[in-house]
Amino acid sequence: FRDNYALNFGGAVHGNTGSTAHFYNTVFHNNSVGRFGGAVLANNVMRFYNTVFFGNRAGERGGAVNGPSNYVLLDNSIVWGNNAPAFPQLFNVIASYSIIEGGILGVGILNEDPGFLNGEKGDFRLNMQSPALNKGSNDLVPGWLTTDLAGNPRILDGTIDIGVYEGSKITPFPSS
Repeated sequence: FRDNYALNFGGAVHGNTGSTAHFYNTVFHNNSVGRFGGAVLANNVMRFYNTVFFGNRAGERGGAVNGPSNYVLLDNSIVWGNNAPAFPQLFNVIASYSIIEGGILGVGILNEDPGFLNGEKGDFRLNMQSPALNKGSNDLVPGWLTTDLAGNPRILDGTIDIGVYEGSKITPFPSS
């Protein structure tokens, strides 16, 4: 979900009270909304597995996700570089084993630059120094989630990575 806009609710996705959605290996990038939920506004249960939220914006609250009273679950995901006047990353979301800019309470939460190859240009593969490598929870991976966004095996080296891609890529050092 890239480059979407909504006037009031959920720049890319607006889940109403009658919907329940599960997202996996999904990228929400550069979405915006005038009020709540730069990428997603959830009014009911939603679950995100190995998802990336990057560069989303909300005019009021929840730069990436604006949830109801803790019905939104985020597992093995990265939430980084989003913006809103209040709760620039997440509002009313329960997260586990994820990288979240600014951090939140939760099990396995990291507040470290995820080490994307080039997030600004939409390349969310991980570099070899990424703190996301082997930091997810295998217990939070549904049995049906066997591949990453590129179609590679979802678990390498025994432990799932955080984010949409499994494994890392060598990144060249700039020469002077």
